Amino acid sequence: MLHLYDSHAPPDHPYVRMPYAYLTLVQLYTRSRQLDTASVCFTRLRNTSPWCRFGCERLETPHHLFVECLCFAETRNRSSQDVIDATSMLLREAKTAMTTTELYLHTARRLFVDDTVWPLHASRYYLGTVPAINASYQISHVLATKVAQTWHIASIRLAGQIWGTYRHVVNPSVGKAQRTFDLPTHLKHLHPRE
Repeated sequence: MLHLYDSHAPPDHPYVRMPYAYLTLVQLYTRSRQLDTASVCFTRLRNTSPWCRFGCERLETPHHLFVECLCFAETRNRSSQDVIDATSMLLREAKTAMTTTELYLHTARRLFVDDTVWPLHASRYYLGTVPAINASYQISHVLATKVAQTWHIASIRLAGQIWGTYRHVVNPSVGKAQRTFDLPTHLKHLHPRE
């Protein structure tokens, strides 16, 4: 149902020029219902309880973690303020009309929560989508694209941050293993000297 969301092209940078694809993987696994939340693990493996691991008394679904979970409310609030500031700066620089500015700032404020600015009134920022930009307010295509891309980047960064924190809390040993190996002789000069 992507036709319900904004159709401006997302920026290439986070997908093409980033040194790792973590943000893309979070979107891919979430869109394909493969993100290993408690509800998914319960449904497929029956190896855990389906309830939020942070004590929310709700099913731990991707929507719950990214939009509703109180554990990440402060993180969402900080990101929301960053989006509001960035959007405000873009609109101020473009000298948009006050009504247009208020429309965009209202949407920016509601980007990470369930609200009527979203199709079906449910936030889907963690899927890499943003609400449609209202075409009835006359702004340039360039400005609309900048705003949409600003929202997109903030959205995928927030989703990556929340999922990274979640994985660290749920399984703190992930990524901590010490791997040692001997370098081949012709590469020993690359090893930092102690």
